[in-house]
Amino acid sequence: MKQTKGNWHTYSYTDLDGIERHGVTSSNCKYIGEGMTEADAKLLASAPEMLEMLRKCCSQAKFSRFHKHELADLIVRAEGGE
Repeated sequence: MKQTKGNWHTYSYTDLDGIERHGVTSSNCKYIGEGMTEADAKLLASAPEMLEMLRKCCSQAKFSRFHKHELADLIVRAEGGE
């Protein structure tokens, strides 16, 4: 699975039932997701930054081997691995 690069941004819209919904797009206007709550959209939009932070944390020597292994597994899953 290939990641969509760049910063992700939230947007809001009103659906056909008049309910405010939220979505996420990439900096090149690719739709990431829509039809969600504002909180979920904000969480999803921060995913690229969180993944980068996980990578930085995993490279830090101060983490125990156990935690590094957990972080590495999480990064693999976030990048589409099993």
